[in-house]
Amino acid sequence: MKIALDPASGPMHRQIAEQIRSMILGGDLPPGTGLPSVRALSEELGTSSLTVHHAYRHLGDLGLVISSPRRGTRVANRLVGADGMVKLDRLPQEGPVSDFEHWAESSGVRSMASSVGDPSLFFPEELLAELEQLRRDSPWNFYYSEPSGAPPLLTQIARIVSRDVLQTDASELVVTSGSTRAIALLLEVLTEPGDTVLIQDPGRLWLTELLRVKRLVGLPLRSVGAGIDIDHATHCARQYRPKLILLSPDFGHATGLVMPETDRLASIRLASDFGMSIVEDGACTALNFGVRKPPAITLLDPAISAYVGSFSYSLCPGVRTGFLRIANQLRSRVTAASQATGVSGSRFLQVALARYLSGGAYDAHLKRVLPRYRARRDAMLSALALHMPRPVTWTESRGGFSTWLTLPPGLSSTDLYSQALGHGVVFAPGKLFLTSGDSERYLRLSFGMLEPDAIRESVRELARLTSQMATESALGS
Repeated sequence: MKIALDPASGPMHRQIAEQIRSMILGGDLPPGTGLPSVRALSEELGTSSLTVHHAYRHLGDLGLVISSPRRGTRVANRLVGADGMVKLDRLPQEGPVSDFEHWAESSGVRSMASSVGDPSLFFPEELLAELEQLRRDSPWNFYYSEPSGAPPLLTQIARIVSRDVLQTDASELVVTSGSTRAIALLLEVLTEPGDTVLIQDPGRLWLTELLRVKRLVGLPLRSVGAGIDIDHATHCARQYRPKLILLSPDFGHATGLVMPETDRLASIRLASDFGMSIVEDGACTALNFGVRKPPAITLLDPAISAYVGSFSYSLCPGVRTGFLRIANQLRSRVTAASQATGVSGSRFLQVALARYLSGGAYDAHLKRVLPRYRARRDAMLSALALHMPRPVTWTESRGGFSTWLTLPPGLSSTDLYSQALGHGVVFAPGKLFLTSGDSERYLRLSFGMLEPDAIRESVRELARLTSQMATESALGS
């Protein structure tokens, strides 16, 4: 079999499995095809039999191969997750679903759609140990949390924000169930139905839906490099009198870029001139791959800014813990709005997370995983440069989990999505993140959930399909 192994590219069994998976999903190994025996393939590749055994077992877990003592290992006649493929195929119309990664994994599909951290890189033992300790402590740990959050967690968040963003007291914080919830609460207290909100596009997932539910008008700000078109923003502010401007200056959820300090200062002047608040979305700030960032907007002018943070991205998606850093006069309104739609958060999880943070486990986690994510980012960017046809452009992600691609005129990310799905690759179409109407030429590729080998194979397949679509488009024009 044509399998190339590189000791520097991660575990050997993962490399073998990923390359065989590409052959299966690409049609080079049709259903029912017999694979070499463990012994034969290990001798051919110069690896141990155990390495090949682990690779075959991983492919079996994905439902791509079937092994039996009598017939050996063969490509499955039907993907275990075929029903999942149907569900995935509805994503361009329905958007991501809560069990997306589960369906993607069980279907043997490589997912570059979710901009979240890899749960397999999170070591839960220390957090679970804190939860177990709480079971032995006061039963009141399992009561409702305080409206603004459990005091021990507020203390730890204040310590981290003071160190990484700006000096913060626990009295300026509110804990939320994720950063999207934090933004929803700010929209609740800072706007009224019919108000206009300026948005740095591309925004976070479901932002357009959130604005619709709140009956707000979202106006996209034009991008200029890693920043925004201040002249356009000024024109929008003068004409529509928006209530606030929502910015993601550090490693935005789609681009991975860092807004220049000049644009941050210009945004502050703009907000001050037109009486707007600034909501600074810093959910991805901790996912820094070694760049020196300008000061946070909130640090440059705390009076008109609210800061949104999250542990769901930097630690683990299932933690579902975000927070707000806001002026004291707004804190009571935010906590009141939070209680109106949900009594409070989970005290036992908040206290356990506080103990986890205080013990240094969070910093150790970042020190361990950021090099892994940086290697995945590097694999994504190098594969794009090597394989993607020249008319396609993308952002050079400096942090976070994603890069943003722009297709040449005439190509549609929705059409590419449908074709890529048939070849076992899934991404996020641009329409899920843009408040503007021109969304078909854009897509988001996320690298947080895949190993470098899988990223390279996925990008190569996307590049092939994109080239094919460009050729067909040119012939048809």
